[in-house]
Order: sequence, then C-alpha cells, then structure tokens
Amino acid sequence: MSVLRHARTARHVAARAVCVVALAGGAITVAAVTGSTPAGAATCVAAGSTGLTTAMLATSGQSISGTVTATGCDIGIYVPSTAPGVTINATTVTGANDEGILAEGDTGLVISNSTISGNNVSPNTKIPDGHALMLDGVSGATITGNTITNNLSGGIGIADDGPVDPGTPNAGPGVAVPSSNDVVTGNTLSGNTGGCAIIVEAWNPGGGVTGTSITGNSVTGTAGKFGPHGPDIGQIVLADDAAGASVTNTTITNNTVTQSFATGITLHANAPNDVISNTTITGNTLTDNNWGAANAAPSTDAIALIVEPYPGSLAASITGTSISANIITNQVVAIWIKGATTTTVGANTITLPTGGTALYTVPTPGAGYWMAGSDGGVFSFGDAKYYGSAPGLGLKLAQPIVTMAPSRDRGGYWMVGADGGVLGFGDSYYYGSLPGLKVTVHDIVGMVPTPTTDQGATNGLGYWMVGSDGGVFSFGDAKYHGSVPGVGVHIKNVVGIAPTSDGLGYWMVGSDGGVFSFGDATYAGSLPGKGIHVNNIVAIVATPDGGGYYLVASDGGVFAFGDAKYAGSVPGVGVHVTNIVGLSPTPDNGGYWVFASDGGVFSFGDAKFLGSVPGVGAHVHNVVAGSTT
Repeated sequence: MSVLRHARTARHVAARAVCVVALAGGAITVAAVTGSTPAGAATCVAAGSTGLTTAMLATSGQSISGTVTATGCDIGIYVPSTAPGVTINATTVTGANDEGILAEGDTGLVISNSTISGNNVSPNTKIPDGHALMLDGVSGATITGNTITNNLSGGIGIADDGPVDPGTPNAGPGVAVPSSNDVVTGNTLSGNTGGCAIIVEAWNPGGGVTGTSITGNSVTGTAGKFGPHGPDIGQIVLADDAAGASVTNTTITNNTVTQSFATGITLHANAPNDVISNTTITGNTLTDNNWGAANAAPSTDAIALIVEPYPGSLAASITGTSISANIITNQVVAIWIKGATTTTVGANTITLPTGGTALYTVPTPGAGYWMAGSDGGVFSFGDAKYYGSAPGLGLKLAQPIVTMAPSRDRGGYWMVGADGGVLGFGDSYYYGSLPGLKVTVHDIVGMVPTPTTDQGATNGLGYWMVGSDGGVFSFGDAKYHGSVPGVGVHIKNVVGIAPTSDGLGYWMVGSDGGVFSFGDATYAGSLPGKGIHVNNIVAIVATPDGGGYYLVASDGGVFAFGDAKYAGSVPGVGVHVTNIVGLSPTPDNGGYWVFASDGGVFSFGDAKFLGSVPGVGAHVHNVVAGSTT
C-alpha cells in the first residue's frame, strides 16, 4: 500500500462517541406559552421532582398543539409518568434552557408533525445527557414526522430511567425503568450542535432500552460547523453508559445520514458488562460522515461497532449485529469493527475512494507486533498487518529511522527519522514533520502518538517527538506541555518519551534512568532516585492506564515504577545481550515484550511470543523499535 501523507487541519474532537460535550451556562428570564392547551399561564412551573421547570406540564390524555415558547424555563413541555396517552401534534416548541420536550416513565406518547427548534440554549451542567426531545423510561411512544433543528444539545434521545435520570439533574425512581418499543420514524434533523441527532442509550443496570425502531429519518450535519456547546455531531447512536446496561433488539432502517462529525451509525459498548445485542442496520444511505475523525477510524467512516476492552468477567459485548443493503459513499472506511462478535455483513453498495476500505476490523490488542529497522524496513508478526516500508517504496532516507508507532486503530504505523522526518503507512495520517517546518535537527530519539481518550485533550490525531536534549515538538492534536531545556536543564542523553493516558502530559527518560515529568504526568521514581547507577536505559513506556512506567536497558533489564508490574528481565532468564531497543506492555499490564536490534523478541508475564526476525530466517542488526497491536 502506498504511503498516505494526507495533511490534516487542526480540529476539535468529541469528548466521546455518545455525545457528551462541554456545556456553557447563561440565563434568559421571560416565558410565554400560547396554543390550544396553554396549561393555564405563561410562567414556568415545577416539572415534577426533576429539579427543573417547565412551560407546560402535560396531563393524562391531553392533546397539545400550537406554539410553546419556553424562554426562561428549563423544559418546553414536560410529560410525567402520571400522564399516559399524551398527543403533541403540529406544535412548535422553542427557547427552553434544556429539553424542548421531556417525557419520563409514561406510555402511549405521540409526538407528530411538530417543530422543535432553538432549545438547549443554556444547558444545565448537572444533566447527564439531555437533548431537544428526550424520552426516559418511556414505552410505546411514536415520534413521527417532526422537524428537529438548530437545537444546541442534539436532537432525539431515548434512554431508561432510574437512579440515573439522564434528562434531569435529580435522580429518578429507585428502580430502573426501561424504555421499550418506541418508534422514531420520518423525522428531519439538522443543525443540532452539541449532541447526537438520534441516540438510544442505557444508563441503569436492569433498565436498558429494547425494541426501538429508527426508520426513515433524515439526519444532516454540516462539515466544519460548531455551536456554543460543541460540533454538529449528527449520527445515529446506540450506547451503554453504565456497568451492566443494555440496548437490545433495535432496528435502524432506511435512514439517511450525511456529514456527521462522528461516524454515521455507531454502536458503542463502553462500560464493564455492557450489552448491545440484536441490532439490524439495513437500507440506510450514508455519506461524508466522521468528518471530525471523532471516533472509530482516524478518517471518515460510515458504520462503527465499538466495544471498549475490559478484562475477563467484566467484558462488554456487541453481538448479533446485521449490516446489509446500505448505500455508502464518499467514506474512507465503510464499516469499522472493534471487539464486536457474531456480526453479519451482507451485501451493501459501497463506493470507495482510492485506498479506501470496505470493512476494517481492529486487531485484538496484544495479538501481534511490528518491528522497524533503521532503513525503514518493517517486520510484522501475529495479527499485525504489513502496510508497507521505506525499501518497499524505493525511498532513500535522509536520516535513519529511530522509532515507530501504530495509528489510533492499528490500521497503519508511523516511522520517524533522526531528523524528525515522518513516514506514514496505512491510516497513519501525516500531521507534520520537522523538515516540513524547516527545522534542522539530527538527534530525534523518540516519537509517540497522542492517546485516544473519552474526556482527555487528545484523540489519536497527532504525535510528539523528543530530541536527545529533551526538546519536544508537537503535531496534530498533541499539546506542548514543556521540555527539558525549557526548565533550564542542559543534557544530551534523553532517550525516550511516553504520554499520560489523557494526553495532558508526558514523561521523558535519560540514559541514566533519570525521569522528567511534564503536564499532568506524575513522577513515580527514577533509577538515580533509587541509588541505581546505569548509563544504558534505552526507552520509557507508560503502563496502559498511565499510572506508571517501565524503563528498559540495553541489556534487557526492566525497571517498574508506579503501577507498572515487574514480570521478569532478559538478564533474569540468564541471557546476556547488549542490543535491546524497546519494550511494549500487554493491554492488561500483566506482562511485556522486549525487542532486540536483531529482531529477537523476549516475552514475559502474559505476553505471548508470536515470532521473531531470526525465527523467520532473516539476519538483521538494525531493528530500532517494536510496537504492539
């Protein structure tokens, strides 16, 4: 595959795929309600025990139409659990600080042919996830033919209710109340910044959402558009937001989703023991989605199934998903899958740009590794895929390669030269280089990509480089947090850099095992601090959760700090070498691989040996780095 060197402009990133965004305050003080059933007065009244106010409090069997101007109230129309059978038809709802319409625990609600616009103008920061139209613990609702536009915290939300009430600042009932058999059909959603267009989410174990039908809706975003509380996220999402929550038996059919900031249709199991099961995704038309590279692939994509990794009995799951008869155009990746099982991908109509991917499955973490040579040659083992090399492209390097790193979804890798030149393969996009900035150096010793985080400052769309003097260069969404020269220290023995898990800091290490911490990186110790005197440390690597770090020496000695767990060393197994170049921990921090310059690999703890360069009959002495899937 050819080298991908697409320049990417700086961009904002979503905090997480389930549409939680930064909220801003503010207040407006006038309320007015008009229409055929004005609820008696043009003032805000209490919305039950939610802790919010409402312009209209619905009653059992009520039929509402006309205009509800909720300026100064938290909610436009509140439908409590004591009001089944409410019909809201041909109604305009606007101006609410939070939800235009909020329904909780009721049945038989119909919202049709209405316009919900200009709400969420001053969102309450204590509401977990309110949208312009929010249904919590609602069953048998029909949401049809509505225009939902220009709201400032997303469009339609369907969730369970319970101890966590996602639509209000106060807790809901002590027992979880599921949402079930709700229909969202034929609605038009556009310009709803700061939240997802349509989201079905579970917040309470034992509650969950089941039997939702999302069909024939039009979701339109605008590339590059941001509101006061976040981007024009768009998309249709199924998500779990609490341990043990579930979203089941959902159909997503015949919708059109265009220009969403995040992936067009996303399934996201993001807490321990979460379950998303039996989802049908069929007949949808998707184009130009994930323009913010906000989730899934670090590029545009249409459909994403995302299971966050949790060990053993805590594992989350997405199962029984069927994807067929969808029309997907102008997406670099059509379907992107991480951790989902028993997925059926049938016949879809997919039109890809040059170099695009119809179906990409993220490799199992720790089930493979790459090694890079100083000439830019790449060796891949296990399920690590080969995406190309400098010799394979006939490239003549200005300076030798000093390190490599995988892209956000392990669909590619970067290699960096001593001059700070960057080579990108697969989907490791080019965010800049030192030669590109007209900076002349010959002493770059390390490079790390930014972490992908839910609430952090980075999203895997950039990288840091460090020189032997501890100077730091940041590209893409990497933020500069300081350098060794910047604190007045003058050395020439820095050998590596490692980021914190939220991208808000980093550690550097010298060849003597001295550690420098910047930003929110917590100093957990160093070799000089322990009275250990060496001059052969070659790398520092953070633990998977960022709670500590490993140092590795050229003889394969391993030193663990913070929550890093010592699982053995090369000298400890009686092997005497001086050519170790790096270390990579397993995803659960239960072991690590140690890489040598001849391509030899030593595995410790729960790290599995997956092969080596000598093991395949290749004889090299110039491997400079190893990295795992």
